[in-house]
Amino acid sequence: MSSEGLISNELNTGLVIAGAYASKVRRSLFAQLGSFVRNNKNASKEIARASAELNWVLYRAIVESLKADKGDAVRVRIKYTYDPAQNKLEWDYDSLRVELFRRVPDGEVEEKVRETVKRDAEEAKRRFSGAQPAESREVSEWEGEEEE
Repeated sequence: MSSEGLISNELNTGLVIAGAYASKVRRSLFAQLGSFVRNNKNASKEIARASAELNWVLYRAIVESLKADKGDAVRVRIKYTYDPAQNKLEWDYDSLRVELFRRVPDGEVEEKVRETVKRDAEEAKRRFSGAQPAESREVSEWEGEEEE
């Protein structure tokens, strides 16, 4: 690829359910390069080919290696270069970043929340009924709020 006229960008799927990442990759890439698709029918084929290439690598990483369930969430980020003159898209696999967020079963979440509420709700009511400064500061610091 020559560097003249190259389009360099990053694909970022945002958080998406693991079972739907492939579709999100394809749709995001088509959205980013839509102006080329409108002007060149072959661009559509190249974008579809590049999406399939990346999705094959992602499947092997997310499903086969990481053993993600369809209900888990992932975020995929990768840089790429598209050369409209040559109609060629190349992925920068060194920049590939996959974040995986495992789903905790509803029953386990509900159980932990109920245990916490049973253990701590009355204490929280007592501590914050008068909004004592020390406890308020403690919560604000944990939430990342700045004191004014």
